[in-house]
Amino acid sequence: MSKYVRKTHDEYAIFGDQGYGKEFYCYAEDRADARRTVREYRENEVGRFWIVRKRIPNSKGEFVDWAR
Repeated sequence: MSKYVRKTHDEYAIFGDQGYGKEFYCYAEDRADARRTVREYRENEVGRFWIVRKRIPNSKGEFVDWAR
């Protein structure tokens, strides 16, 4: 049997809304880092913040536009 190779990897985008509409803030490589970042935003900023998971194909090294 061959070992399973995952074809995608996950990246996590941090979005927020401070009363002016949805806005992209940053991205994180893993879920724990994304949760920590959102917690920090919620403690220090006014507004709503959330995490969006994106699945990125491993075979392509293309840039991902998080603002879409």
